[in-house]
Amino acid sequence: MALPGNPVASLVGWQLLALPFIHAMQARAEAALQRYPVKAGFSQRGPQGRCELLRVELDWSQGTPVAQLAGGQGSHMLSAASQAHGYLMINPGTDVTEGGAYPYYPISQFNA
Repeated sequence: MALPGNPVASLVGWQLLALPFIHAMQARAEAALQRYPVKAGFSQRGPQGRCELLRVELDWSQGTPVAQLAGGQGSHMLSAASQAHGYLMINPGTDVTEGGAYPYYPISQFNA
């Protein structure tokens, strides 16, 4: 299995592609990915021409979860990946607006 060279791209590729493939090869039943709508606590220009997974931390101080960026989002920035609680999936051409809801994928579901 070939994964991208950038550390974060490799991590995400492992979690979303390689691990489910290995589980399927072992005849393990794969549960559907958990996904929840979560409000963004920030605004950001959206990706052009591709989906983007933003590494986020959840802030529960208001009683409901609000996603905040977990540091820099560069594909070489493992520190943000280590602090993240999950990913916000942003579709191509979709700007992130503060208070808008986006699909959130908890990282804990990839611990296998």
